[in-house]
Amino acid sequence: MLSRAESFPEPGTLINLTTCLTKIDALERAVESGHAAVALAPASVPARLALALALHGMQRMDEALAQVEEAERLSPGNPAVAVRRGAIRAHIGDYDAAERDFALPSASKVTPQCQAVRFNRPFYDELGTAAQTPSPAPEHLMSMGSTDSARYIVYVGCTADYFCK
Repeated sequence: MLSRAESFPEPGTLINLTTCLTKIDALERAVESGHAAVALAPASVPARLALALALHGMQRMDEALAQVEEAERLSPGNPAVAVRRGAIRAHIGDYDAAERDFALPSASKVTPQCQAVRFNRPFYDELGTAAQTPSPAPEHLMSMGSTDSARYIVYVGCTADYFCK
């Protein structure tokens, strides 16, 4: 059930509320608020992206991608759309497509780290299993990386907003 603030008929308020609810992990309410924002402003790209973020957080990837696809139709080439789509694609394991989304020059306007996102699948998979075990020693992490002549370690992080490794 929508609260008094959520029932206020102003899309911007609902978009902000959806984002805030997602960040505090109140995902069911965030999805509800996001749907209300989209109902009030079906042509709003920010409303669709906020809803996609909440759906992503709930692991409802098909629905999240559908919102992103509609946002892309409404605003072709929008960098925020590419970043959200890339985050969802990375989460479902479509790493090549995610890299293409993050590699768009305009994506770095949304978050500068996008240009650095690359997926070394064996390393990525190892990190996923490492989450359930004690952290590996730094020298083990170094040995798991690319055999290319890399001289640095890339930050690995996952937040409610973006999923990136």
